[in-house]
Amino acid sequence: QLSQDTQLQTQFEQESSLIAKLNHPNIIQVIDRGITDQGLPFFVMPYVKSISLDAIVERDDININRKIDILLQLCSALAYAHRNGIIHRDIKPQNVLVDYDGIVRLVDFGISGYFTANTGNTTDDRVMGTEEYMPPEQHSGVSFTSQASDIYSLGMLMHKLLFGVLPSECPNGLHNLKPYSNATEQAYLKAMIPVIKQSISPNAFDRPNTVADVRQQLLVIAQGRH
Repeated sequence: QLSQDTQLQTQFEQESSLIAKLNHPNIIQVIDRGITDQGLPFFVMPYVKSISLDAIVERDDININRKIDILLQLCSALAYAHRNGIIHRDIKPQNVLVDYDGIVRLVDFGISGYFTANTGNTTDDRVMGTEEYMPPEQHSGVSFTSQASDIYSLGMLMHKLLFGVLPSECPNGLHNLKPYSNATEQAYLKAMIPVIKQSISPNAFDRPNTVADVRQQLLVIAQGRH
């Protein structure tokens, strides 16, 4: 249905051009684009032999240092996209790939937007994203999103990766430390809680100013041991 929307077709064309210009080791680059015989727009990305972060969440053999390293790479990718005016709008474990050399790739910019000074003045009330990871403002439409929206989704992803569940799934609001029996790892987890809580604040103005700020907090917590 959306493929027949002329406004979205134009937006897809513009955004695929913008995303193709993103050149970062932690972002899958668009290398071609076009229209199928059925009239559906598409873009082409390199194939990377990898697993999604969703699969890593289910494993119990990934230590906390490895997880922090994944998050640091993801932050680098997202910060780079933001510096180039791109909001992802669908940060979630399924959109993060980890290859067999441990390199993280952020994918699926299909509903991302070019963030300009005029964004807040548009009347686009389409709601796009993934419910569990969407910030409150994103439910009002894509024109209400900003870099802070991605930070909220990143915070949700961090909680899912580190604790194995989303915040809403924590019994009595308590975080799940069960996957980590080591006292040092539990200390890392407890240090991460304030970062995550700030990132998933319902009020966008209470979140970290940039993804680079989140990354810096992760580096401080890791104390260089990543």
